[in-house]
Amino acid sequence: MSSSSIVACPICNKSVPEWYMNDHLDREVASVKTTTLWLPALIQTARVDSLAVTAVAEASRSLPLAERLRPMSLDTFVGQQDLVGPTGMLRRIIENDQVTSMIFWGNPGLGKTTLARIIARRTKAVFKEMSAVTQNTSDVKKVIEEAGNINRLARKRTILFLDEIHRFNKAQQDVFLPYLERGQITLIGATTENPSFKLNSALLSRCRVFRLGNLTGRRHRLKQEDLGETQAGLDNEVAKYVASVSDGDARPKSTFDLISALHKSVRGSDANAALYWLGRILAGGDDPLYVTRRMIRMASEDIGLADNNALPLAVSAFHACQAIGMPECDTILAHCITYLARAPKSVETYKAYKRVKATLQDENPWPVPLHLRNAPTTMMKNMGYSLGYKYNPDYEGPVDQIYLPDSMKDRNFFTDGS
Repeated sequence: MSSSSIVACPICNKSVPEWYMNDHLDREVASVKTTTLWLPALIQTARVDSLAVTAVAEASRSLPLAERLRPMSLDTFVGQQDLVGPTGMLRRIIENDQVTSMIFWGNPGLGKTTLARIIARRTKAVFKEMSAVTQNTSDVKKVIEEAGNINRLARKRTILFLDEIHRFNKAQQDVFLPYLERGQITLIGATTENPSFKLNSALLSRCRVFRLGNLTGRRHRLKQEDLGETQAGLDNEVAKYVASVSDGDARPKSTFDLISALHKSVRGSDANAALYWLGRILAGGDDPLYVTRRMIRMASEDIGLADNNALPLAVSAFHACQAIGMPECDTILAHCITYLARAPKSVETYKAYKRVKATLQDENPWPVPLHLRNAPTTMMKNMGYSLGYKYNPDYEGPVDQIYLPDSMKDRNFFTDGS
């Protein structure tokens, strides 16, 4: 007989020749009590299960607070009682598993994503979650194709939840239309922007919009087991203040701090740091159009007359982001922010206009000099309007003419405002 390799018995773990395995199972293993054979395995399984529970608990404690406190059911959901309360329309839809295409519209932190995940827990449909911040229409098409296969093979519908749906421009949003028409998918979108302005009208007509209102200042005491750590006591007044400054957001973000860091990095001509803060902002899911609006401000405030190409570039970046959306527009943002950081800087116009605003706040507005006023009628001409005005194109070289009110004729806002 030819040689055979040694293998482990799947029952008793004893090493035996491969050719002898069948005889071993029939003769030796059969005589061993089942309890004796499986007891070590059961003990090992119990140990593994215990370790798994411990690992899950440790992982839960390491999650961000907002994730640890995310409601898992409609009964623990905070706010929106008109929608998910005992008589709420959305509650009936979810509990009866009659979810149709819908849009959740509201400020950050109100529970749009949480509602979608509660639906995922209750529905018998296949649930897919995506984000327009990190995924594009190609990713969506793959999910839709998969939904079609599932529907044909298992007769199950697919619910697609797309967070930050407004990040897809209106052309990108067209990808959903034929599949919504055929019932291949049910779409749930979440947006912080007004759907009337940000969503394709054809798409909007096929979805029910649910408006989520800001949370009130009511305090909800948290259980220690929810937090997974010792709670710090909060005075009632402190709790009220925290609720008020969060502006209805149960999960405040540091967007303004990140934007501040981005702006200061550009001002300091540190392109490396500016690129990092831009990445942090986009990874946090903030609107790229908000970032480009800040870039437009930087182009005038910090670069100004030192590089007149900066402002048109920032405006072009805004329109480019509008046209193609995330995630494809991230390189456009990186291009623009790097240019702004490396550009020469001038705050001449920024400071000059600040002096103008200070003057308007501190002093009474002086009347427009008569020679600078328009005189479209005979009566106005008779009143002295436009009298003495020198039309500059009629003169060679500079014209000696006062353009400020008489009491301010020596004021220079570009120097010290005196």
